Amino acid sequence: MYAKIILAALAATASASPLARGKENPATYPDSAVKRTPMPSGTTGNMPMSSGAVGADPPTVQPPPIDTALISQLELAPNAVERFNILTQKGKDSKPLKFDFNGKKDTGAGGHVTLADRTSFPALVDLGISAAVGFMQPCGMNTAHTHPRATEFLTVVDGAIQTGFIQENGFNMEIKTELTKFQGTVFPMGSIHFQFNPKCEPATFVAGLNHENPGTSTIAQNFFALDADILDTTLGFPKAIDGDNFKDFKDKIPANFAQNIATCLAACGKSM
Repeated sequence: MYAKIILAALAATASASPLARGKENPATYPDSAVKRTPMPSGTTGNMPMSSGAVGADPPTVQPPPIDTALISQLELAPNAVERFNILTQKGKDSKPLKFDFNGKKDTGAGGHVTLADRTSFPALVDLGISAAVGFMQPCGMNTAHTHPRATEFLTVVDGAIQTGFIQENGFNMEIKTELTKFQGTVFPMGSIHFQFNPKCEPATFVAGLNHENPGTSTIAQNFFALDADILDTTLGFPKAIDGDNFKDFKDKIPANFAQNIATCLAACGKSM
């Protein structure tokens, strides 16, 4: 029963969402025409999303180029001193220890997250940490996702944000928090969690993660990239989603940084 409720909510949310899906590349799965959205290396996967009708293409946001040669050098360095010698060998003007979270300004309707990890900021190689800054637009939601290799500590620095997470089997109660400026919360490694800005003003958060490559897995997008028969068996109602309607349903799942909470949009005077 709960699976049907969850799917009904996903379908309703997707049909009401003003956001476009991200760029997708086809993948081949038996008995289905499933597509999965690739997440650029060095990002959380929470890229800017555009407003507009579902099915339209949002502006493409390219992640910064990855300096694989530098990362390899740092990995092979025998100790921390040598790593920092490599980082600073280009001189003081190279600013190897400065990361700019301002980045691109083409925020979509929901918002975006900028991540400093070992690929986007090689100075973090072997330091075991990373950090992210999230810029959330009014009614914007960073939809349910996990970090497979890191625990996250999130602090609101501007505005207000609602969060929630669910832990592993045996403790699957949703833990909710309402955070305002300079209040924080934690998302344990592997927990399913989300952030939502319920206000009519933008909100900003800063998050620290205890791994230099925390990874991000968005729940709905990745779950529905599985084979259709596996999904039917897992959800327990094979007659509800199969064949052609499976593709239609999957294609309507909103992008992972979404803006689709009807009551918030209405309160803020925004159209759906």
